Amino acid sequence: MELFLIRHGQSANNLNFALTNSYRNRVDDPELTELGRKQADAFADHAARDTPFTHLYTSLMTRAVTTADVIGSRLGIKPVAWPDVHECNGIF
Repeated sequence: MELFLIRHGQSANNLNFALTNSYRNRVDDPELTELGRKQADAFADHAARDTPFTHLYTSLMTRAVTTADVIGSRLGIKPVAWPDVHECNGIF
């Protein structure tokens, strides 16, 4: 068995920090940015060519679910939500 840990695409919080070098104005559960969606698409293309995925699990964070949905639709695998998988301190 091989296990792959895939990070979500760029989120609004990631972009905010890149632009301001500050954690101010962060939100609890940010969406993906346009770049983040492109990153998810690019990974899905790569995975469809080179990786034999059989299962796809995701945290319930919006950015992770969106990333998993993009990958899952390309691979024909329905993502499974895993509530216990999240960042430190929980979902919020």
